[in-house]
Amino acid sequence: MKRALILVAGLLIATVAGIAVTAEPPLPPNEKFRGKSFDEWNVLAAENAISDFLGTGGLDDPTIKKVRLLPSVQTPDPDTNIFEFDIVARPGTAFCIGPWFTFGELYDNGGADDPTNAIEELVLPTTEIATMLDGEVLLEGAATELADYSFGPTFFGEPVFYDEPQFRFNDDSGNPVNAIAALWVVGIGSVYGPLPPGEHTLVHIHSSPGFGQVEDQIFIYNITVSNKK
Repeated sequence: MKRALILVAGLLIATVAGIAVTAEPPLPPNEKFRGKSFDEWNVLAAENAISDFLGTGGLDDPTIKKVRLLPSVQTPDPDTNIFEFDIVARPGTAFCIGPWFTFGELYDNGGADDPTNAIEELVLPTTEIATMLDGEVLLEGAATELADYSFGPTFFGEPVFYDEPQFRFNDDSGNPVNAIAALWVVGIGSVYGPLPPGEHTLVHIHSSPGFGQVEDQIFIYNITVSNKK
């Protein structure tokens, strides 16, 4: 899977190699940025993304303290497994979204996912991540190798209730069990500083065989930094 990830990364780099912008690495995860910690920004971005896709809707304005919370949980192109977003932001805007995260849920049978279970043992060691900005690789490797950029598990301030129940599995009696809310999140996060005016491409790629994901998932953010709305 890692070879496939690197190959896809290489192809994507080739498509944006003509952009003459030097990419800066994500901001240091051990420092506060615009009043919030690394964990707080990434939990907030994940919460907004989950609410936008499964809940009643994300924030009307996903920019907080001039930090744009990027979308993440969406339905990919069924033919390519690519999630693509067009983002317009004003100069001076920073950006936040984790290249990979997963979340624990509350179920309609009263059960809930336990954040102390085997996620770190079963999922993180098999998760491979690559992040590129304007053709330059910023992060690459196993999630365990990128532990400095990990966040959570952290409970949301309140459960993120879903707009509709989501089927997850059948219980021992064959009855369907549905997820009704997200409770907590854990993952690899990123906070990016402001980008120069112009067109930029941020790409996250991840694969998580331990989580049942058999193919790379590719998130492409086409970011336009401009004073125009």
